[in-house]
Amino acid sequence: MHHFPCFINYKLQITSISHPLSSFDTSSSDLTSIGTTDEGYDGSSITSASTIIHGACLTLSDHDRIHVFMNEFVTKGLLLWVETNLKTFNEQITSRRGLTKFFSMPKKLFGSSTTTAKNVPSTSSTNLTNDSIEIRRAGDLAFLFQNYEFAYNNYYAAKRDLSRDQAPTFYAGVLEMCCLSNFMQESSASKAYPAQYMDEAIDIYSLACRLPIFATRCVLMSTEILKSKEAYDQAVQQFLKLSQEDSDLRGALFLEQASHCFLNYRPPYIRKYAFYMVIAGHRYLKAGQRLHALRCYTDVLSIYEKPNWSLALVRISFFKKN
Repeated sequence: MHHFPCFINYKLQITSISHPLSSFDTSSSDLTSIGTTDEGYDGSSITSASTIIHGACLTLSDHDRIHVFMNEFVTKGLLLWVETNLKTFNEQITSRRGLTKFFSMPKKLFGSSTTTAKNVPSTSSTNLTNDSIEIRRAGDLAFLFQNYEFAYNNYYAAKRDLSRDQAPTFYAGVLEMCCLSNFMQESSASKAYPAQYMDEAIDIYSLACRLPIFATRCVLMSTEILKSKEAYDQAVQQFLKLSQEDSDLRGALFLEQASHCFLNYRPPYIRKYAFYMVIAGHRYLKAGQRLHALRCYTDVLSIYEKPNWSLALVRISFFKKN
């Protein structure tokens, strides 16, 4: 994306996209006196250039020219830039993979030697990393412009080229985007959602990379996707996976969300809902969120008022009194 300004200037020269305010006379002396005085509520006035409302001096013709400019910019500049970059990415990936196959061919035909074992893997590893980066960039660009099927194919190709130990954070990000691009496709209803990719990404973020925020992001996105597909059991498993972290507040939130998933089962799992809701209230209490803990206990109070739940009822009633 760092070549974007140079490309735009180049495209503006070729396609002659006119600036929307090119006919505006900037030499007019009226510009210095428009909107420089701001009257306060108490009748006082403040003279400052920063009080001018952005866009207040634009006329209706300026709005029309801006609209025309944006239309020409997108159709004649931005889309061409995207197509050019995608074509460049594909050519670079193809050329590098062809070079890698060329160096690996003697090894397949004549066997590996000591020199080959030392030199070829390093070259292959470098090309493999560059290929994965270019594929990821192409996938991100396609995802940005809502070409989700092409984006998924690129992410999946990058996933195959990478390994969990080679670049764990990059690999987890590719797995995460595989799931998102799969879900965003219009034909995603007929495709199976690869929940195992998101499970692996959550494990890598939380265990290998020690990035709990990234793992939380994965859980929040993936569980919403799973709930939209009525896969509540898998959503519960992902919520509970991160509920055991050191953060009591985050764990309480995930436990509460997991308990609500049990209500959507057919038939509903009322006892599991109440059980995890009480645990969520306990974690809220440890995090210092007494109001949220009270809310969780109050929601399940009617369930534990039934016979044979006297100890749980005493616990909840004691907390409410205190």
